[in-house]
Amino acid sequence: MRFFKLEAPYYPTVRHADRRNPVQQAVHSRIPGVDCPVCGRWSSSDRLRLVQPRAEFGEVRFLSLAEWRAQRPEWAHRLGVSEEALTPGAELGPPHAIRISEVVEDVVHGVPGDIWVGSRGAEAFRHAQLRGCELIPVEFDTPERESLCALVPLGSAWRVGTRERDTVQCDECGRRGFPRPEYFEIDVTRWDGSDLFIVDRNPNILFASQRMRDIAVELGLSNLEFREVGPTR
Repeated sequence: MRFFKLEAPYYPTVRHADRRNPVQQAVHSRIPGVDCPVCGRWSSSDRLRLVQPRAEFGEVRFLSLAEWRAQRPEWAHRLGVSEEALTPGAELGPPHAIRISEVVEDVVHGVPGDIWVGSRGAEAFRHAQLRGCELIPVEFDTPERESLCALVPLGSAWRVGTRERDTVQCDECGRRGFPRPEYFEIDVTRWDGSDLFIVDRNPNILFASQRMRDIAVELGLSNLEFREVGPTR
Protein backbone atom coordinates (compact mmCIF):
# COMPACT_ATOMS: atom_id res chain seq x y z
CA MET A 1 0.00 0.00 0.00
CA ARG A 2 1.39 3.39 -1.01
CA PHE A 3 0.25 6.82 0.17
CA PHE A 4 1.16 10.29 -0.99
CA LYS A 5 1.11 13.79 0.46
CA LEU A 6 -0.28 16.43 -1.91
CA GLU A 7 2.12 19.36 -2.19
CA ALA A 8 2.86 22.46 -4.20
CA PRO A 9 6.13 22.30 -6.14
CA TYR A 10 9.15 24.25 -4.96
CA TYR A 11 8.90 27.96 -5.75
CA PRO A 12 12.21 29.88 -5.66
CA THR A 13 10.53 33.12 -4.56
CA VAL A 14 7.21 34.38 -3.23
CA ARG A 15 6.67 36.09 -6.58
CA HIS A 16 6.90 32.74 -8.36
CA ALA A 17 4.37 31.23 -5.94
CA ASP A 18 1.96 34.12 -6.43
CA ARG A 19 2.28 33.93 -10.22
CA ARG A 20 1.38 30.24 -10.27
CA ASN A 21 -1.37 30.58 -7.66
CA PRO A 22 -2.95 33.94 -8.59
CA VAL A 23 -5.90 33.90 -6.21
CA GLN A 24 -6.69 35.54 -2.91
CA GLN A 25 -9.03 33.67 -0.61
CA ALA A 26 -11.86 35.26 1.32
CA VAL A 27 -13.85 33.70 4.15
CA HIS A 28 -17.46 34.86 4.43
CA SER A 29 -18.94 32.45 6.94
CA ARG A 30 -17.52 30.85 10.09
CA ILE A 31 -18.66 29.25 13.30
CA PRO A 32 -17.67 31.58 16.20
CA GLY A 33 -14.28 30.98 17.77
CA VAL A 34 -13.82 30.30 21.45
CA ASP A 35 -12.16 32.15 24.31
CA CYS A 36 -10.90 29.35 26.55
CA PRO A 37 -10.11 30.25 30.18
CA VAL A 38 -7.08 27.96 30.05
CA CYS A 39 -5.47 28.27 26.59
CA GLY A 40 -6.95 31.55 25.38
CA ARG A 41 -8.69 32.66 22.20
CA TRP A 42 -8.52 30.42 19.15
CA SER A 43 -10.15 29.22 15.95
CA SER A 44 -9.64 25.94 14.16
CA SER A 45 -8.71 25.43 10.50
CA ASP A 46 -11.62 23.04 9.93
CA ARG A 47 -13.80 23.47 6.85
CA LEU A 48 -17.37 22.27 6.42
CA ARG A 49 -17.46 22.69 2.66
CA LEU A 50 -20.65 20.76 2.00
CA VAL A 51 -22.97 22.78 4.26
CA GLN A 52 -25.02 25.77 3.16
CA PRO A 53 -23.82 28.95 4.89
CA ARG A 54 -26.42 30.93 6.81
CA ALA A 55 -26.71 34.67 7.30
CA GLU A 56 -26.11 34.52 11.06
CA PHE A 57 -22.59 33.19 10.53
CA GLY A 58 -20.25 35.87 9.26
CA GLU A 59 -16.73 36.99 10.04
CA VAL A 60 -15.11 35.24 12.96
CA ARG A 61 -16.11 36.36 16.45
CA PHE A 62 -15.30 34.82 19.80
CA LEU A 63 -17.52 33.51 22.58
CA SER A 64 -16.75 32.26 26.04
CA LEU A 65 -16.35 28.49 26.24
CA ALA A 66 -19.62 28.13 28.17
CA GLU A 67 -21.57 30.24 25.68
CA TRP A 68 -20.03 28.42 22.71
CA ARG A 69 -21.00 25.03 24.10
CA ALA A 70 -24.50 26.23 24.90
CA GLN A 71 -25.10 27.40 21.33
CA ARG A 72 -23.52 24.48 19.51
CA PRO A 73 -26.65 22.24 19.51
CA GLU A 74 -28.70 24.97 17.81
CA TRP A 75 -25.95 25.65 15.25
CA ALA A 76 -25.74 21.95 14.44
CA HIS A 77 -29.52 21.79 13.97
CA ARG A 78 -29.57 24.79 11.64
CA LEU A 79 -26.68 23.51 9.54
CA GLY A 80 -27.87 19.89 9.44
CA VAL A 81 -24.69 18.40 10.90
CA SER A 82 -23.73 16.62 14.10
CA GLU A 83 -22.53 18.62 17.08
CA GLU A 84 -19.20 16.80 16.88
CA ALA A 85 -18.66 18.19 13.38
CA LEU A 86 -18.60 21.77 14.68
CA THR A 87 -15.35 23.20 15.95
CA PRO A 88 -14.51 26.79 16.93
CA GLY A 89 -13.96 29.00 13.91
CA ALA A 90 -14.78 26.29 11.34
CA GLU A 91 -15.30 27.73 7.85
CA LEU A 92 -18.71 27.09 6.30
CA GLY A 93 -19.59 26.46 2.68
CA PRO A 94 -17.58 26.47 -0.53
CA PRO A 95 -14.34 28.43 -0.81
CA HIS A 96 -14.44 32.02 -2.06
CA ALA A 97 -11.65 33.76 -3.91
CA ILE A 98 -10.62 36.83 -5.85
CA ARG A 99 -8.75 36.27 -9.09
CA ILE A 100 -5.56 38.35 -9.13
CA SER A 101 -4.52 37.34 -12.66
CA GLU A 102 -5.21 34.63 -15.21
CA VAL A 103 -4.96 31.07 -13.93
CA VAL A 104 -2.68 29.07 -16.25
CA GLU A 105 -1.96 26.00 -14.10
CA ASP A 106 -4.03 22.83 -13.77
CA VAL A 107 -3.93 23.13 -9.97
CA VAL A 108 -4.02 26.16 -7.67
CA HIS A 109 -2.98 26.14 -4.02
CA GLY A 110 -4.79 28.37 -1.53
CA VAL A 111 -4.22 28.26 2.20
CA PRO A 112 -2.82 24.95 3.53
CA GLY A 113 -5.31 22.19 2.86
CA ASP A 114 -7.15 24.06 0.10
CA ILE A 115 -6.20 22.62 -3.29
CA TRP A 116 -8.21 23.54 -6.38
CA VAL A 117 -8.19 21.75 -9.72
CA GLY A 118 -9.16 22.92 -13.17
CA SER A 119 -11.67 21.29 -15.47
CA ARG A 120 -9.31 18.56 -16.76
CA GLY A 121 -8.48 17.27 -13.33
CA ALA A 122 -11.99 17.66 -11.97
CA GLU A 123 -13.49 15.73 -14.88
CA ALA A 124 -10.98 12.89 -14.53
CA PHE A 125 -11.42 12.60 -10.77
CA ARG A 126 -15.20 12.59 -11.09
CA HIS A 127 -15.09 9.96 -13.83
CA ALA A 128 -12.90 7.76 -11.63
CA GLN A 129 -15.42 8.02 -8.78
CA LEU A 130 -12.68 8.46 -6.23
CA ARG A 131 -13.58 7.36 -2.73
CA GLY A 132 -13.72 10.07 -0.09
CA CYS A 133 -13.30 12.89 -2.61
CA GLU A 134 -15.86 15.58 -3.31
CA LEU A 135 -15.33 18.36 -5.84
CA ILE A 136 -17.18 21.62 -5.35
CA PRO A 137 -16.88 24.80 -7.46
CA VAL A 138 -14.83 27.66 -6.09
CA GLU A 139 -16.95 30.81 -5.89
CA PHE A 140 -15.17 33.89 -7.23
CA ASP A 141 -16.00 37.38 -6.00
CA THR A 142 -14.82 38.97 -9.24
CA PRO A 143 -17.02 39.03 -12.37
CA GLU A 144 -14.70 36.71 -14.31
CA ARG A 145 -14.96 33.17 -13.01
CA GLU A 146 -12.31 30.53 -13.46
CA SER A 147 -13.36 26.92 -13.73
CA LEU A 148 -11.84 25.59 -10.53
CA CYS A 149 -13.12 22.98 -8.11
CA ALA A 150 -11.94 22.42 -4.55
CA LEU A 151 -10.76 18.96 -3.55
CA VAL A 152 -12.81 18.19 -0.44
CA PRO A 153 -11.45 15.26 1.58
CA LEU A 154 -14.07 13.09 3.26
CA GLY A 155 -11.69 10.29 4.20
CA SER A 156 -9.59 9.89 7.31
CA ALA A 157 -6.63 7.97 8.69
CA TRP A 158 -4.22 8.05 11.61
CA ARG A 159 -0.44 7.99 11.66
CA VAL A 160 1.41 5.03 13.09
CA GLY A 161 1.73 5.40 16.84
CA THR A 162 -0.61 8.39 17.17
CA ARG A 163 -3.64 8.18 19.43
CA GLU A 164 -6.48 10.68 19.38
CA ARG A 165 -5.51 11.67 22.93
CA ASP A 166 -2.06 12.67 21.66
CA THR A 167 -3.56 15.45 19.52
CA VAL A 168 -5.41 17.18 22.40
CA GLN A 169 -3.57 20.30 23.55
CA CYS A 170 -6.12 21.59 26.07
CA ASP A 171 -8.31 19.37 28.22
CA GLU A 172 -10.63 22.26 29.03
CA CYS A 173 -11.78 23.14 25.51
CA GLY A 174 -10.49 20.21 23.43
CA ARG A 175 -8.13 22.29 21.31
CA ARG A 176 -6.16 20.01 18.98
CA GLY A 177 -2.67 20.08 17.57
CA PHE A 178 -0.55 18.00 15.20
CA PRO A 179 2.41 16.54 17.11
CA ARG A 180 5.42 15.33 15.12
CA PRO A 181 4.52 17.56 12.16
CA GLU A 182 7.14 16.08 9.80
CA TYR A 183 6.15 12.45 10.45
CA PHE A 184 3.62 11.03 7.98
CA GLU A 185 3.69 7.22 8.18
CA ILE A 186 0.09 6.11 7.69
CA ASP A 187 -1.33 3.27 9.76
CA VAL A 188 -3.16 1.24 7.12
CA THR A 189 -5.25 -0.48 9.81
CA ARG A 190 -6.73 2.93 10.70
CA TRP A 191 -7.22 4.19 7.15
CA ASP A 192 -10.84 4.16 5.95
CA GLY A 193 -9.98 3.19 2.37
CA SER A 194 -10.53 6.65 0.86
CA ASP A 195 -8.54 7.94 -2.10
CA LEU A 196 -8.39 11.44 -0.60
CA PHE A 197 -8.08 11.87 3.15
CA ILE A 198 -6.65 13.75 6.11
CA VAL A 199 -4.70 12.26 9.02
CA ASP A 200 -5.12 12.76 12.75
CA ARG A 201 -8.05 15.14 12.04
CA ASN A 202 -5.67 17.77 10.66
CA PRO A 203 -7.41 19.58 7.75
CA ASN A 204 -4.29 21.43 6.58
CA ILE A 205 -2.59 18.51 4.80
CA LEU A 206 -4.18 16.29 2.15
CA PHE A 207 -3.15 12.72 1.39
CA ALA A 208 -3.95 10.52 -1.59
CA SER A 209 -3.99 6.87 -2.50
CA GLN A 210 -1.85 5.53 -5.31
CA ARG A 211 -4.99 5.36 -7.45
CA MET A 212 -5.57 9.10 -7.22
CA ARG A 213 -1.89 9.84 -7.71
CA ASP A 214 -1.71 7.68 -10.83
CA ILE A 215 -4.67 9.50 -12.40
CA ALA A 216 -3.04 12.88 -11.78
CA VAL A 217 0.35 11.74 -13.09
CA GLU A 218 -1.19 10.25 -16.23
CA LEU A 219 -2.92 13.57 -16.90
CA GLY A 220 0.28 15.48 -16.23
CA LEU A 221 -1.44 17.97 -13.95
CA SER A 222 0.77 21.00 -13.46
CA ASN A 223 1.56 22.72 -10.17
CA LEU A 224 0.96 19.62 -8.05
CA GLU A 225 3.34 17.06 -6.61
CA PHE A 226 2.73 13.78 -4.80
CA ARG A 227 5.35 12.99 -2.17
CA GLU A 228 5.34 9.38 -1.04
CA VAL A 229 5.09 9.22 2.74
CA GLY A 230 6.78 5.92 3.37
CA PRO A 231 5.92 2.34 4.26
CA THR A 232 2.80 1.38 6.16
CA ARG A 233 1.99 -1.29 8.71
